[in-house]
This record gives sequence, structure tokens and C-alpha cells, in this order.
Amino acid sequence: MFWLYQCGVAGVSSMRNAHTSLIGEAGIRRAVVFVLFIIAAVYSQYAMAGAWSYHQDSDKMRGTTTYYATLRSDNEVDFSFPYQGGSHGTLGLRTDGGHKLDAYLMVSKGQFMCSSLDEDIVAVKFDDGPVQNFRCSRSDDGSSDVIFLNDEVNFLTQLKSASKLIIEARFFQEGTRQFVFDVTGLHQNLRVDGPPAKDATKERAADIAAPKIKALMAEDLKWQMACRGPEYYEKGSKVCENWDKVRRKLRRAGWCFGPAEVAEANQDWMLCRAGD
Repeated sequence: MFWLYQCGVAGVSSMRNAHTSLIGEAGIRRAVVFVLFIIAAVYSQYAMAGAWSYHQDSDKMRGTTTYYATLRSDNEVDFSFPYQGGSHGTLGLRTDGGHKLDAYLMVSKGQFMCSSLDEDIVAVKFDDGPVQNFRCSRSDDGSSDVIFLNDEVNFLTQLKSASKLIIEARFFQEGTRQFVFDVTGLHQNLRVDGPPAKDATKERAADIAAPKIKALMAEDLKWQMACRGPEYYEKGSKVCENWDKVRRKLRRAGWCFGPAEVAEANQDWMLCRAGD
């Protein structure tokens, strides 16, 4: 962006030399402010998209800390009046560092159509994988510019190993729109000083498992989604029993889902340790 700054300053300097007597010093100052404003606006479009941002809120009364990771979409979508002019999406994750996790999507201008009573869904695609449907719900205060994904653990598990994410959601009187995110670089525990969630230099323990074990891990994920998703209401507790059976098979084979001292959203398959 430095070249843009140089061009702006050079242009203002030329204008000052040629027309100072016509527009005066006050006009020159206004022109400088305008050019710098344009430079800052253009730069912010590049700086804000495609990079995870982290912050935390501390509750001194309760002694708790909530960690946030947010990511602006690479694209903008267009709506009609009164939300015209381009709207970007923001993907958000938050955790209390324990077992609570939220995954949400915000829009800078617009109104989501989502109701947990109507079992509304958003379509999600990780990299070149299949399109998946996630149930969504409104925030507790009923805000229409944010929705929460209900199967947040499954969402984050897939997000950590993905590079690209597309989310399609419905909007009031506007139909569906898609937001594209470059999700690389997410840190563990949603902390700015945390290690990367995806470390290409270190092979995951699960990646060296035998094919039969990998098949069981895939089956585990299938039954986990069934137990925590709409299939549970259709088929009952049987799906959760199947999930438990698969987990026990993996445990007998020496594989544990952990480590247990961290939040479930940050756990992964690993070789069991002594005492597990």
C-alpha cells in the first residue's frame, strides 16, 4: 500500500505547487485529509479481510475469561435498500477456556432469517468437501445481524483442518447469500499466543493410525454428529449408544480422544497415556 500513499502525496504536492494561489492553504489541507482518508479506507479493506483477530474479556467478579477469534469474509454481498452498499460477513468463535464454545456469523448490514423453532439451517462447505447443513439459532437478545451454529464442536473440528470455508445463509426478503473465508492460521484455544490449530510440520497421531483405526475414527464422527444432531430426534438414543460402542472399540485399541484437561473443541485423537 506504500505506493498508493506515495502517489497520493505526490498528487497533492503537484496540486499545491500549481494551484496554491487559487485554492489557498485551507483547500490544500482539506485535499490532503481527503487523500489520506481514501488511502486508509482502501488499506482497511485489505488489512481486515483474511486474517484472524483475537481478543479476550475478563470477568473480574467471577474470575473467568472469555476468548474470541474473529475473521472477516474475503467477499461482500449486495442487498437492496436500506442495506445497499455492500455487506461483509464475520465468522466468530468464542470459548470460556473450559467446555463452553460458540460459533457464530455476523453481517455488517442485513437481517438473517433464522429461527430455532423453524429448524432453519445454513449451508457450509469446507475446502472441496460436501455441502453440509448446520442448524442455526438467533442470539438471546434477538439481534437479526448475528446467528449461531448449533453443532459448534463439529464445526470447529472441521474448521481446524480446513483452508477455505463457504457459508450460505438466508436473509430477510433477499434470499440466500454466500460468504467466503480463508480460515488458515487459526490458533488453538482462540488465543493470540496459542499454537496453530493446523501444524503442517508435525504429523497428527491420528494420521499414522492403521486404516482400520482410521475407519473407526470416521465412524465415530458419523455417530457423534447423529447423536448431537437431528437424527437423534428421529431414531432416539440408539444413535448415541452406537457412538459409545465405537469409542470403546477405539479405546480398547489404545486410542483416546483428548487430552481430557482441555476443552472438547480442542481435543483430537491421540495414543492413550498411562492412567487414561
